[in-house]
Amino acid sequence: MPGINGIEFARSIPKNTLIIFTTAYSEYALDSYEVDAVDYLVKPIDPVKFRKAVDKAITYHSLLLEEDKSVESVGEDHIFVKSDRRFFKVNLKDILFIEGLKDYVIIQMEGQRLITRMNVKTIHDLLPKNIFLRINKSYIVNKERIDSFDNNDVFIQKYEIGIGNSYRDAFFDDMMKKKKKLKE
Repeated sequence: MPGINGIEFARSIPKNTLIIFTTAYSEYALDSYEVDAVDYLVKPIDPVKFRKAVDKAITYHSLLLEEDKSVESVGEDHIFVKSDRRFFKVNLKDILFIEGLKDYVIIQMEGQRLITRMNVKTIHDLLPKNIFLRINKSYIVNKERIDSFDNNDVFIQKYEIGIGNSYRDAFFDDMMKKKKKLKE
């Protein structure tokens, strides 16, 4: 786009606009988290990934239309989440990760996901820091569920989640500290 890049443009439009970036530049993918992008697709675009991104945007759009959801309480080993007018008990150990989108979070577990009305910062403040770690603006991971990681991404089962630049040092400090404890 002449005169402005995609990230700058995304910052200039209303916050409730759902954005899917399509670009030839993979190096800006992590920056897309700063503007709450739904997805970031690198050209040439795989039709399966495109469909997945569109489905994700449709799901998020329907979430934004819903009301009255929240995390109701946090126990020592569980939380109660209000979703679809019901309260669900979620064991902390079962949470793979939590994904944020504006005023909602998706709590991803094996075979189930719950959506509740709360922002990422609020739920992060409620969760025990010895189990959960925020790795970018939109994601909190269960440290016990991490299968592997590299300098840029965390891998939990089939999910690949980018580590944000401003979260990278804290992530590596926390994970390496844990590794040292295991050796002792």
